[in-house]
Order: sequence, then C-alpha cells, then structure tokens
Amino acid sequence: MNNSEQKRCILCIDDDPAMHNLLRHQLMTSGYHSLHVESGTEALQTLRDNHVDLIILDINIPKMDGFQLLRCLKSNQETENIPVIFLSSLSRENLKVKGLEYGADDFIVKPFTGPELMARLKAVIRRNTREKSDPKGIHGNLKELGIFELLHMLSFSRKNAIVSFPEMQGQIIVANSSILSAYQGSWNGKEALIRLFFMEDGAFTITDANKEGTELGGIESLLLFIGTSLDEINEQFMLLQQVKEQAEIHEKIKEFPAYVQDLIVRKLTSAGKDINL
Repeated sequence: MNNSEQKRCILCIDDDPAMHNLLRHQLMTSGYHSLHVESGTEALQTLRDNHVDLIILDINIPKMDGFQLLRCLKSNQETENIPVIFLSSLSRENLKVKGLEYGADDFIVKPFTGPELMARLKAVIRRNTREKSDPKGIHGNLKELGIFELLHMLSFSRKNAIVSFPEMQGQIIVANSSILSAYQGSWNGKEALIRLFFMEDGAFTITDANKEGTELGGIESLLLFIGTSLDEINEQFMLLQQVKEQAEIHEKIKEFPAYVQDLIVRKLTSAGKDINL
C-alpha cells in the first residue's frame, strides 16, 4: 500500500463495540487510520473536527438511523462527497435500494470476511478518487479486485459502463444493474462471461458509457449463474487432475463445455501436465 493510501481516514459508525474492534483491526492491518463512534450525532461532530476519506455506516444506530444520517451527510456541502458504505446485518433488497437512492456507494451484509471488506472499501475509494482525477476511466488489476467485485460494485451503483480486459481480449457492458453484452475472444454472451471469470487475469479499465440493447440479464442473477457454472467446472477439473493416462485425459476434456475446453488444456499445461492433443 502506498503512502497516500496509508493516510486515508475511515470513520466507522456502529453501536456494537465488538464490530468496532473487528473494523479497527482490519483497517489498521491494511494501513488505514480509523475513527470510531456509536451514534449519528457523534458522527456529525467527528466530521466537523476531522478529515474523513470514507464512512462505514450501520443502519441501526442511536439518535438517528443510518438512512437519516446519510441524508444529512448528502445535504451538506462539507460532507456530500464523502463515500459511504453501509455495513448491516439487514439484507433485505428494499434496504439496499433505499441506500442507493440516498447516495450510498456500497452495501455489505454482515457477517463478512476481512478480504471482502477491504476489497470493496478499496474499490469505492479507487472509484471515487479516479472519477474525480482521471477522465479516461478507472484502472486496476484483477489480482487486487476481481470481476465479481467489479460487477457487484457496478450493480449497486447502477453505473452505466464498459469494463475492458485487454490481456484477456474481453469486454463487459453494463447498464442499470444489468449486463447488456460480453465477449472474450470470439465468444459472446454467457459463455464469454464464464471464460472471463475462469481466466480472471490482467488489468481492467472501467469507462462511462450510455449503451442500450438487449440484456443478458441482471448482474446479481448472472453472478449466481456464473458461480454455479464455475463450481461445476472446477469440480470436474479437480477430478481431471487425478487422471494419468493420455487417452483418458483427452476423453475427460471432451466432457467439459466446448467453450472452456481450450482453457482447461491451458490450465493443465500450466500446472505441469503433459498434454498431447
């Protein structure tokens, strides 16, 4: 993490001391400075006295709930541009929509993992920083932020964008929490999406775009479909790795969907398996 990231200050607003301890540890380990309060009124005072780069906000807090506080923040010129991530045990879809309408940047459901929290926190900071400073879009590496998190972020923000993957020769176009199109090499649609997720390597660029067209489907439902498909493919691949005979390996590769067979061969080869096709 570079020096500019180490200096970033995160304000955590939650009425649960155990949650503050967890957040404090996660943020400190990742090189962030954190401030901790338990209510909306304390949060407003803290914001008056300190520079804050991002806010992590629970919904159920004393004095005013998270939505009331968010509304207050977005109506104040001093705080309206501070990104806000809701962190809540409440997972109802209408609450996520309400958070989006009020101006939240992401919504993470408890319980969560440390890597998930930090990946999404970094994504929000990166997006807000680069949208202000880089007119050519947001750039990153899939080792730091995977395709799942990228699409989830775009789904929540309802951002219209083109996500390009130059090393994988791929692209995904999203609009209003849906995927309009996708390609990877000569593959298109859902097959292209699965290939991109299976490969998941290299850099990405997100640029604003106003696109219209037939939808492949909603981002969240497609992510569920892709996750199930990848689980099946990876399970097959684990069994394939145990096969020794060349003839049987060839037959097992043919059992994979046609759109990933070349990727399976490539993955076997990179793992040191001698494949003679």
